Amino acid sequence: MALLPRGFADYPERPERLLFDVQNDGYVKKHYEELYRHYIRLHYYDSEGRYVEENLEAGLEKWLYQSRQAVKVLLGEFGDGKTFFLYSFCRQLLEKFGENPEERYLPVCFSLKRMGEGRTAAEFIAERMQELGTTREAFLELKRRHHVLVCLDGLDEMTADMDSMTQLRNGKRLMGLCEELRDVKILITSRVQCFEAHHFREMLWETAGEFEVWRLAQIPMKEVVQYRGGGGSGRGQRNMGSRSRRRVAGFCLWRVNLCFSKCCGNCGRTVRTWC
Repeated sequence: MALLPRGFADYPERPERLLFDVQNDGYVKKHYEELYRHYIRLHYYDSEGRYVEENLEAGLEKWLYQSRQAVKVLLGEFGDGKTFFLYSFCRQLLEKFGENPEERYLPVCFSLKRMGEGRTAAEFIAERMQELGTTREAFLELKRRHHVLVCLDGLDEMTADMDSMTQLRNGKRLMGLCEELRDVKILITSRVQCFEAHHFREMLWETAGEFEVWRLAQIPMKEVVQYRGGGGSGRGQRNMGSRSRRRVAGFCLWRVNLCFSKCCGNCGRTVRTWC
């Protein structure tokens, strides 16, 4: 493997370092390991609101390698599985980076809820690098020498307050962070209402130029039924058996079971559309 900057040498072999909670909480790490082996691939609506048949991972890989746009925004509601999807997608990128580090992307994830009110963009990056056992200078060297994808998770969680003035400040801080992260690809996640209601789109356009906003699609009930029964395509073994408490792509299965128990499975309704 190509020589990585100090602190990143074993990064591709340690997927738990992708997310702070996975890195520092043994229970969360075990839970995410289980999820990674058993999940339903997500789909999405494109910037025009059209449902896309290819899965979200495939769409994002095309953006990474075939598009000149530096920023992508992924919207979803609470519980849609945005954070776990980032972990899953970035873990796959880590595996591919190990095979071809000269051409593949190396993902680095930041939780925006940890940015806080008082930190500058440089301080926020330095703190995350400290969590990873390295430095901001090593990160800057990394993005000079390799293709880097930076994932900024949870725009809606930057502060607890959701009033217009607070969100305007959050938008300005996000723009400052994007300025600090030039020369990398940036994937931002947020809840729909937060992003659309507070002029983030306009501010991001001024800073990053042209970009697209995608929205997570709901999981069809038919696919959940296939998951429970072992049919259908996807990553790993889908037969649930007695593992009824396992989460599915961020959906807690008690939600799936609630809908499933009231539906024959052939009505075509979705997980979050109650029967």
